[in-house]
Amino acid sequence: MKKFPDDFPVGHPRPYIRDGVSGLTMEEQRAILAEAGVPLDQLFFDKLSRRQIKERRPEDLKDRAQLVRPTSRTTPEVIYVAAFRVLGWTMGDIADTLSKAARRNASVYAVHSGKHLPLTAGDAAIMDALVEIEADRRHGLYVQQLKAGREATKRRRDRKWERARKIAEPEWHRQSDDPEWKSGKEIAEQVGYSVRTLQNRLGPRREAQRERKRNVRKRA
Repeated sequence: MKKFPDDFPVGHPRPYIRDGVSGLTMEEQRAILAEAGVPLDQLFFDKLSRRQIKERRPEDLKDRAQLVRPTSRTTPEVIYVAAFRVLGWTMGDIADTLSKAARRNASVYAVHSGKHLPLTAGDAAIMDALVEIEADRRHGLYVQQLKAGREATKRRRDRKWERARKIAEPEWHRQSDDPEWKSGKEIAEQVGYSVRTLQNRLGPRREAQRERKRNVRKRA
């Protein structure tokens, strides 16, 4: 177990991760906490169904409710999260969670940013945390949208190439003495890819032609 850092806030550690955080999976949250040295033997985690994530109801966050429920214990606690926005669905929801944590004698530490919201934090400190949450949320959405855009672009490129391959491959293997033979340049112009791209993806043309000839002989 990695040593708990000396510069972390003093108090019983209560790490928490949540499903459905935009741009921050549960695995990524766990990794951030583990890398920082936060003990995970008493990890609280809200694993939600797709329906619960879509409906975004605070009451579905069962482990978070357990994390901040009222207690008569006076032992200081520190709730560790990857980012403040893990603590709720909306700004109001997160602010309410921070308030309940303070009543429980627990402070909150956001590992990714290294910011600590102590029990004595005033309204200004809480407002700063909420501003950070909103900026972090927007960044998470941006990362999510960027990833989705890249995946969509890859799918389009794959579909485009598959259409081109079905046309180019038979022509690429055609023998030069065939009356319907086309040059590499003609095939490239027909499918909208460069000759170099066709060579890289379909292999050298002469080798493709020799392979085609061997296959014909085998069938004969």
